[in-house]
Amino acid sequence: MNQEDSVKASNIEEIFQPTVSPLNLLEQLLSITESFINATCKSQAARNLDIIKKRFGLNHENVYSLEEIGIYYGITRERVRQVEFKIISKLTELMYGSSKSEKFKLQENLVHEYKQVKNSLLDLDYILAEEDVRKFFQDRYGISKETESFCSLNFLMELFSYCPISANINGYRGSTRLAWCLKEQFNKADVEKVFSYFNTLLDKPERFKFFDIVISLNKAKDHRLDKDFIKMLLKLCVEIEKVGDEKDIYQVKFECLPSVGERAFRVLQENGNPLHFSEIAKIINHAELNLGKGKRITVTNLKNQLIADSRFKPIGRSGIWSLSHWDNVATKTITQIMEDSFHEGGKALSVKEVYQYVIARRPDASFKSVSVYLSNTDIFVRVDQNQYALVVWGFKPIDKSIRRTADEVSSLIKTALKEIFIDKNSIPFADLIRLVQEKTKLAEITIRNRIRHSQNFDFKQEETSKSYTVSCLNRDFEKATSHLEVGKELLRDKIKNEIISILQAHPNKPITKGDLYFQVRKEVECLRPTFYRYLSNMKDIKQYIENGKSYCLFKYQEQENSVNIDSALLTNCSDLELLNRLKRAINKLNVDEVDLGLFELGRIFENELKDYLIVAKQHSVIQIYRKDLEKLVSMIDCVVRENVVSKGYYLHILREERNERAHGKIPNLDERKTILNKAHYVADLYIQNIIFFNAQKNRILAKETNAYTA
Repeated sequence: MNQEDSVKASNIEEIFQPTVSPLNLLEQLLSITESFINATCKSQAARNLDIIKKRFGLNHENVYSLEEIGIYYGITRERVRQVEFKIISKLTELMYGSSKSEKFKLQENLVHEYKQVKNSLLDLDYILAEEDVRKFFQDRYGISKETESFCSLNFLMELFSYCPISANINGYRGSTRLAWCLKEQFNKADVEKVFSYFNTLLDKPERFKFFDIVISLNKAKDHRLDKDFIKMLLKLCVEIEKVGDEKDIYQVKFECLPSVGERAFRVLQENGNPLHFSEIAKIINHAELNLGKGKRITVTNLKNQLIADSRFKPIGRSGIWSLSHWDNVATKTITQIMEDSFHEGGKALSVKEVYQYVIARRPDASFKSVSVYLSNTDIFVRVDQNQYALVVWGFKPIDKSIRRTADEVSSLIKTALKEIFIDKNSIPFADLIRLVQEKTKLAEITIRNRIRHSQNFDFKQEETSKSYTVSCLNRDFEKATSHLEVGKELLRDKIKNEIISILQAHPNKPITKGDLYFQVRKEVECLRPTFYRYLSNMKDIKQYIENGKSYCLFKYQEQENSVNIDSALLTNCSDLELLNRLKRAINKLNVDEVDLGLFELGRIFENELKDYLIVAKQHSVIQIYRKDLEKLVSMIDCVVRENVVSKGYYLHILREERNERAHGKIPNLDERKTILNKAHYVADLYIQNIIFFNAQKNRILAKETNAYTA
């Protein structure tokens, strides 16, 4: 039997007993409505049925306004409203079983189902979101959310005396979820009042308590709004979400915050600590990417927003930003805080004492920064070994002409150690440092490094603390005071190594000392006089003056007709296929095929770098954008940006070499000899970086394999 059989235009006949229990009102409603209108409307039945369908979207009709339907049928909008009201009123009575009409009756089980569903909805609440209503019917009737019978939902809710809450509410610019409100409880003015207040929340990146919302809305004593009513409307706001498991704490969704400033505020608020502007931009862009938004902010744009917004305050000149209302965060520069340490102490202080004062107020400050500022800033003066004061205090600076040499320092420490260990074999490390400092007046860091790197002491950590006990192994102390610090690269060595690397990349090619200084300074922070002093001592670099300009160059002439690569470079390669490709390319590093050998190394380098980036992107090891994989220069910039390598200079040397071999003209014999002169250096660079990126790629893949096995 079809749905038409469930209703009948008879004054006594009952409806057939349905086979499905409970009855699906959504499926039955269209049939009931059609039969009811045809039975009760003697004239204009077709028009009246069409009005109901088009007003409520029955049978998948589009929804039209009273005005639009009136225009079509040539009647007033008021007449359309009257037809709609009359049908709904009579049909509601029929569904509720209170109709006195003898023309049309519903069977009792349909009436019972109608009453049960209505009461169940009333038990849920008097304001119901569409998603909650749909879930209710899905659970009750075992239907999917895509079922066609949901096209009757709007009309059924009307028969239940629920009215829709408009998606366009005066005074609210946000979006709302579709919802219905029980007509007897609906007050348009109250709804608009609540949403007008919600509108003010959309600009706020701060979290807000429901308690405060209720207070703000009910400050007027004449009319108090119910808390449940406010909370139900709050749940309809698409842009507002509840914060995790917090009770009655809400916030505007991150993607709905109106500007970069609001998003930066949210990032700092959630982090709870000051952040560098680049880190703030990184977090915002990462969130945008996860939300599927392509537009990213630039660091420049973010900095401009932070500067112009009084809610943010910079921490000195560090690039770190804080929220203005965070009173526990110091915003003075490091040097200003250092000045405060002297004023508060009222005496000369050591580097360590100043640093401890600064770090308590600026956790981002480093010991090195404090030490450099004390030595190189004109507001401080060194008045003794490791003692500083303010210039304005008028202290006499220490005579730098009596600065001790490394041998003198070694001798002082050696004498002090002999005196200390004359009657003991062991002592706590901290006590040893203090005693040596008292005897020598040397800086603590100098003493610590000399002793720590000595072979004449044994260091044992205490079980109950992080402190060490030092045992003396050799009281002669000849090795204890060596001024060389094992494992630490001196500034002199850094500068010299950088000079050699740059000049070896272009052998026999002169470069002005000024240009060389700027290239070195990109990788090693140094003063110009320091650079020139170390350069002048490099005897293997030719230096000369021509036309008033100072030049230097690395002279090199390959004695053999082929390049001999150190086999130790290849021992770190665990990829046999890659090793064979490298050996084939290396075999071509001779005067006849050197250009081809370097070309093959260039291709291998580019392929290994790209393979690493693809694997790293797949496993989310570093952040890689689509454009990063398009060109070799972009790939190099990517690994430098993500700190995979510390220097991009050498990689760009390889890129330029690869471009020259790939796009340059075929070299003649003399040109191949010139290429051969630098091939040993370029080939070494190629091989080191090829093996490095191959190892990085394999390390990522190995972690995945181990995780899968586990």
